[in-house]
Amino acid sequence: MAWIGGVAGVLAFAALLAMRDTALTAPARS
Repeated sequence: MAWIGGVAGVLAFAALLAMRDTALTAPARS
């Protein structure tokens, strides 16, 4: 079941990008 690691990696990467984008754009919006 090696694909579980791949799915977890993709989810973690997406979460990291979302947090980074939020941190970058939140100050500019307010």
